Amino acid sequence: MGDIKQGARDEATVPQMYEPLSQAVADLGPFGAMIGVAGDMNIVIRTVGDPVALETALNQSVHQLDPLLAVANLITMDEIVAATESSRRFNTMLLTSFAGIALLLSLLGIYGVMAYSVAERTREIAIRMALGATRDNVLLRTLRDAFSLTAIGAAIGLAASLGLTRLLFSLLYDVKPLDGPVMGSAIILLFLSALLAAWLPARCAASVEPMQALRTE
Repeated sequence: MGDIKQGARDEATVPQMYEPLSQAVADLGPFGAMIGVAGDMNIVIRTVGDPVALETALNQSVHQLDPLLAVANLITMDEIVAATESSRRFNTMLLTSFAGIALLLSLLGIYGVMAYSVAERTREIAIRMALGATRDNVLLRTLRDAFSLTAIGAAIGLAASLGLTRLLFSLLYDVKPLDGPVMGSAIILLFLSALLAAWLPARCAASVEPMQALRTE
């Protein structure tokens, strides 16, 4: 038999063995008659179709064997697994919500910094364009500044995650704290978010009219 999880899927697998019910009754001696009477007996049934639809047929089969037996607490394996993962799912949703809020705040922060920078550098941008800088050069330069800020933040976040490896290990399942693809995907998401946040200020910078800006100054 393969490994069986008695609790949650992330719990350690302990040594187990199966024993025939008749043998268990014999081992218990005078208490063997109490099996299935004083306690509960769990039966696992594998089905092809919808397991809920078998409730009536199961009750009829059990009553035909012994009318005194009661069938209760019918539950699917998916529901059992979901119950063991409910707390972890809640923690994941909570952390995801916080991460989404942090990402939104970072977008607003990058947008605010870049918009302010473009407003303060309007005269400089106009002079550059008057001396031959193209709109594409200004656009790429502004995006490069945004990516520089993102790279600094990503480096700080990566260093912090390395320092919190032990804490992260207790909150993760089937994902290593230092999982390269996961971290790489997160960094790519950050840079895409930075591109989205800086695109409008970069477009504003590239749309500066040199003569009009210098005349205003």
